[in-house]
Amino acid sequence: MTALSGIAFNIGSLGAAGLLQSGAGRSEAGTDSGGGGTPGALTELWSNAGDDSMVSMAQGMANAFRMRLLERLAATPDTLSETLAVLAANSPTGRPEHFLQVVGWTLVFLVIGHLLARYLVQRPLLRPLYARRMVAAPQGTAEKLPLLLLRAALGGVTLLLSILVAFMIGAATFPPPENDAAEKTLLILFAAWSVGFGLVLLWRLILAPNLDNYRIPPMSQAEARRLFRWLAPGSVFAVAVHAYCIWMYELGLSQNVHAVIVSGLTLLAVGVTIATLILNRGAITRALLCGGDCSTATGPARIVGTLWLPLAIVYVATSWGELTYRLIMGNALGMPPVLGFYLVIASILAVHGLLLYVIDRHFRRRDARAAAASAEVVPIFAPIEVDADAAPALVQEPATRGAGIRTYEDLANRVAGYIAAAVGAFALLWIWEAQKLPAMREAMSHAVTLLTVLLLGHVAYHAARIAIDSRIDREGGTPAAPVAGDEGGAAGASRLATLLPLIRTVVLALIVAIAGAMLLVELGVNLGPLFAGAGIIGIAIGFGAQYLIRDIFAGVFFLVDDAFRRGEYIEIGDVKGTVEKISIRSFQLRHHLGPLQTIPFGEIKTITNRSRDWVIMKLPLRVTYDTDVERVRKLVKKLGQDLLEDPEIGDQFLEPLKSQGVIEMQDSAMIIRVKFTTKPGDQWTIRQRVYQEVRELFQREGIKFAHREVTVRVAEDGRPLTPGQQEAIKAAALDFEADAGGAPERRPAAADAR
Repeated sequence: MTALSGIAFNIGSLGAAGLLQSGAGRSEAGTDSGGGGTPGALTELWSNAGDDSMVSMAQGMANAFRMRLLERLAATPDTLSETLAVLAANSPTGRPEHFLQVVGWTLVFLVIGHLLARYLVQRPLLRPLYARRMVAAPQGTAEKLPLLLLRAALGGVTLLLSILVAFMIGAATFPPPENDAAEKTLLILFAAWSVGFGLVLLWRLILAPNLDNYRIPPMSQAEARRLFRWLAPGSVFAVAVHAYCIWMYELGLSQNVHAVIVSGLTLLAVGVTIATLILNRGAITRALLCGGDCSTATGPARIVGTLWLPLAIVYVATSWGELTYRLIMGNALGMPPVLGFYLVIASILAVHGLLLYVIDRHFRRRDARAAAASAEVVPIFAPIEVDADAAPALVQEPATRGAGIRTYEDLANRVAGYIAAAVGAFALLWIWEAQKLPAMREAMSHAVTLLTVLLLGHVAYHAARIAIDSRIDREGGTPAAPVAGDEGGAAGASRLATLLPLIRTVVLALIVAIAGAMLLVELGVNLGPLFAGAGIIGIAIGFGAQYLIRDIFAGVFFLVDDAFRRGEYIEIGDVKGTVEKISIRSFQLRHHLGPLQTIPFGEIKTITNRSRDWVIMKLPLRVTYDTDVERVRKLVKKLGQDLLEDPEIGDQFLEPLKSQGVIEMQDSAMIIRVKFTTKPGDQWTIRQRVYQEVRELFQREGIKFAHREVTVRVAEDGRPLTPGQQEAIKAAALDFEADAGGAPERRPAAADAR
């Protein structure tokens, strides 16, 4: 995101411009032909400030500003004539054209030097140095930024060569400068050329308009080229404007005319800057949001994407207004507004780019070491392959993860953005010279402490959350709800995965509480009374919330005893279901039919856990009385051995299917029971398959399932039954079966009327 070499040239050139402009901070006294010195009315105003109200002070300052503004504007018609007079007065020939020739020939020599350096040195010699390092698909800042920095550094070499060639041509063509004014003119020209060229290098490095694969900001090539075409000329124009203003001031232009020229030309530069921001706001917004838009961005990113344009416009406009006020009132001039704006942006980009490079390089090395270690180490035990259709699905931890911060690398990138923004803010305060005010120094000290606490709290909060969440993922996540038709009982999460969400809640709450207490202390809040009041309130709550305390302590002991885990199927009295959520005082059970039930820990007497270790499934079979029980036992045993070899469910058996013989004799059937042992949760799939196989087996072997029958005996008088009597007998049989506990909706399989 930044060009270190380009920024070095930019900052160095700005320093040269600041040295040239240092003379602009002198008082008007003795330099202003239009009046010189601070007016007596303004001096008297400040001397009597202690006796006047704030309204009177503001009124006096407004009157003084209006007086000086009218004085400056009155000199506007003489701008051209006075400028020519100043040039003629400083010219060794007495003609203003002398400086125009110096400026023109110097620019021509600089252009010639640039062309020679570009076509004789850069393209044949310097370009291959980075061209051979280019790859087709570079990944991340760690692979892109070094080549961009090398490219910018070689551009800086071209800049130095162009200045050296221009200096040599000028020295060979013209004699040395004859006076101090000519030397200042040449120095300002070379400084402006360096600053303008450095800004162009900066934007070329950031936007990479001709290197689409190496562009770090997420924008298209068309957007990057359009933004570059606006930023490069706009930056050069702003540098030219300020160089001209500094030049005129150093030549001794009167303060009245100089104020009008500087304010007017700076307003043009500000207008170009604002037009550049407005016409390219879409590309800049997407770059700030990493390729997204405000509708899908997180809260802080959405605020930045929405407010950056109006804030930038307000800042540039306010900077111009502040500069104009200093010019009108004759105060010392600070950093030019547009160059100050670019300096803030450059500082943000420099710090952010350097941090992103370090972060990307660190995590790439870490991932490479982890990949090499995993490739070299051969595990002793092969991993268990889990059938996705047979095993319950594992889901990630829901909703508690930070939006956009899911890994340590995401957190580091977010912190890098915060640090870069803080550096930009302090660069802004330095440009506005806020550190010179005692009140601002104290406020800045408090602001640094508050921001440090917030940053450390933010990092600790998300680092703890990421560590715990990653551990939960390594423990296997949280089992999903049973699929439709299952009755629960699958194995749950590990014990650690059950306890970690509660630990996470406590740790994050503790971090927030500590950070909040530190912020309150820094803001001057006395926490002693707060803690004392909290203790009294806690005692009162303890007496009035005995059930709450009972629930919390009961939950702690249940979890310590490992009575249940998340994802396990348990029964508590008449309530049963899968443990879905555990809080401090209660937990929630999801019934296999859908209802969600919340149970306080203090209400639990006994817990039946159906998801531990193993489960035995027993299936009753109704057969007729003429069935050979021993033959059925052998057939079921043979079926159990065949199911053990089944590729789908064979590995789910802990003990094979076997017959337990006759367990009950009913009026119309014998009840033979079969059983098998399996892992919790697999019994439902195996039960379905066992029923299917038993039905097909009995059908092949001629074994009949018994049906419920009711025998009705009637008097033997020799007369046949009428249809009405037969229907009445059938209805009585159905009523009898219903009273006996059968299924009233079933019709009897046979009615023996005798």
